[in-house]
Amino acid sequence: MAEEWWKAKAEAAGLILRTLISSSMPDIRGVGEDAVQHAATRCDGVAVIKDAELVRAAVRAGIGRGKAYGCGLLSLAPMAT
Repeated sequence: MAEEWWKAKAEAAGLILRTLISSSMPDIRGVGEDAVQHAATRCDGVAVIKDAELVRAAVRAGIGRGKAYGCGLLSLAPMAT
């Protein structure tokens, strides 16, 4: 499920996914009596930038609803050739 979510979000963020490896992470829980628990998954892989402006916006704003919990960070690095 997390992989399908990321595929859709990546496309909307201007990326074309080439490879994808997902890893389940420990759930993240807020603080307090009514704390929300949020599932976390790390996605690594290779992508091609289709729309640089959309990618810039995703890097600045993050992706998804878990940003308040430290999720949704989009990190990019050039691929070594």
